[in-house]
Amino acid sequence: METAPKVNRSSMTARPWKNVHFLPWSQNRQEDVDPLDSGDENRYQDPIANLYDWQRDGRVRRTILLTLTLIPTLIAGLLMSDSMPEHANTITRFATVGLFLILFSWVSAGFWTAMAGFLVLLSGGDKHGITRSMNLPQDATPLRAKSRARTAIVMPICNEDVVRVFAGLRATYESLANTDQPHQFDFFVLSDSYDSDICTAELDAWSSLCRAVGGFDRIFYRRRHRRV
Repeated sequence: METAPKVNRSSMTARPWKNVHFLPWSQNRQEDVDPLDSGDENRYQDPIANLYDWQRDGRVRRTILLTLTLIPTLIAGLLMSDSMPEHANTITRFATVGLFLILFSWVSAGFWTAMAGFLVLLSGGDKHGITRSMNLPQDATPLRAKSRARTAIVMPICNEDVVRVFAGLRATYESLANTDQPHQFDFFVLSDSYDSDICTAELDAWSSLCRAVGGFDRIFYRRRHRRV
């Protein structure tokens, strides 16, 4: 019985970012541009130009995010410093304000990142989103692009309670089955178990689950070999 599709391995070698600049007005040399990195749906027509757009917009966004993060942080730091008692030790004051700045900048960055995502959703999607690299018609909407993407839900296990694991997997599967796009998800159970009894129980549980919900084409089980 085929419990999982055949492995289709491809290169995962990391490619370095070449000539990366932070400031939005920085320029990249054309010889440092990799056309394969372009994420726009029209990249095959003019990959270099589209990659310049992506890099420029990325620098602008990083600059805006850093600015929006630092300004509230500095203001909050000044207010925090003014609110401390006058008799406070200098070292204690600097340590307290410094720790406050670090923690506040973390919160501020998270807030502005969430706001940016909200504005992107309101505007209809990010033109540099990964789904834009799919071969879609010119009039395709972000929602249509999203509907063509597939999501893999991966559940790694290792000598765990088989009944509990597959009960949770079934609950997740059935909850997604009640959505309007249940066929956009594939489930992969990746087992590192080395106990022979547990391995047999996992395979039986996977088979029973697939028969119960009709998920042989969407729920997969792969036992990864462990070297001892």
